Amino acid sequence: AVVTLGKTTFVPDVAERSTPEVQRRCVATGAAMGRYLTEVVETQWLEEGFPMRGRPGCFDVELPEALVPARRWTIGGEQDGN
Repeated sequence: AVVTLGKTTFVPDVAERSTPEVQRRCVATGAAMGRYLTEVVETQWLEEGFPMRGRPGCFDVELPEALVPARRWTIGGEQDGN
C-alpha cells in the first residue's frame, strides 16, 4: 500500500495514548505503542500485489509504475493534480 503519514508527536502518558481517537489515528493500541506517535493520514492499495520481503519500521521500495495507484503523489504527500 501507499501510506501517507502525518506529524509525529511525543506523548509520554499511557492514558493519553490509550484514547480511542488516538488509537484509531495511529493504528495501534496505547499499551503497544511507544511514546512517539505518528498519525496515519491515508492509505491506498497498490493496483496488484508485489512480492517482496517485509522489514521492520518504514522503508522505501522501488515499484513498477503500473502498480502505483492512479492518484499520484509528490514528496511531502501533496497531490500533483493527476
